[in-house]
This record gives sequence, structure tokens and C-alpha cells, in this order.
Amino acid sequence: MTVSQIADILQKDQSTIYRHMNKLEETGYVEVKGEKKTHHIPEKVYTRTAHFFILVPESEDASEILEEYSAKRMEQLYKLMKKMGANITITDEVITEGRRFLAALRSELFREYEKIDEPLDVIMLKKLELFLILFRMEESEAFRERIFRFMHKLRG
Repeated sequence: MTVSQIADILQKDQSTIYRHMNKLEETGYVEVKGEKKTHHIPEKVYTRTAHFFILVPESEDASEILEEYSAKRMEQLYKLMKKMGANITITDEVITEGRRFLAALRSELFREYEKIDEPLDVIMLKKLELFLILFRMEESEAFRERIFRFMHKLRG
């Protein structure tokens, strides 16, 4: 996409978009794919450098907005689980515990992902995550116990 296309979609001025695109390019999130001419004026065409990005803020650095969003997502997950027949009790404490549990688990799994040097789409990433969890459960009694302790807390 070009800066003018992004500016139109976001309804922001182009100078703002240019500033942000430069920062994104510097950090490696986007790259220049080519050039497009509009009315004989050349404009860079940007593309993302990965299919998706995994951003994992440290829990101490997480913003209030991110924590609120995370809590709402966790509550939504629990409600979906209940609809599917899971016998769980949803409390603020369980929501917080679930967020911490998943953050710690994902942090461990992301260390494994870093060894992979190929693009993964979200579906493949979720399947990989599931299998890594299953392998860990088979291999490690301590890991199994962590999972089971958390599941018991969910049941109230």
C-alpha cells in the first residue's frame, strides 16, 4: 500500500503516515516493495515483512489498556468454554490467573518459535502451539501439574 492509500483509509494526513511508515521501516515491520506513479508523481509501495507479528510485552510494562483488553478477551474465552459445556466458575481472580497462566505459557513457547526461521500463518501457529503443549505434557510431570492446577482453579 502507498502512504496516500493508508492516509485515505485512516483519514489522517500524509505527513503523519510518512512519519509512522519511516519508523515501521526502520524497525523492520514494513519494507518498500516498489514504486507507483500517480499523476506522474512517484510514491513508494510498502509491504509488511511478515504474515503477522507476535508482540509480547513484559507484564510489568503492559499498559492499562492492554491489560483491560486482555481481561476482556480472557472473560470471552471462558464464556465460550462454558457455552461448549465446560463446568467452570468465572471470577475476576480466575480471569487474572488465566491471563498470567497463558502469558507464562506463551512466553515459554515463544522461545521455541524463535528457533523457527520460516513464516507461519495464525492457523499454523495455533496448531504448532497445541502440539508443543501436548508434547510438553507428555514429557514433563511438572508441566502437567501446572496445567492441572490451573484447570482445578477454573472449576472453582
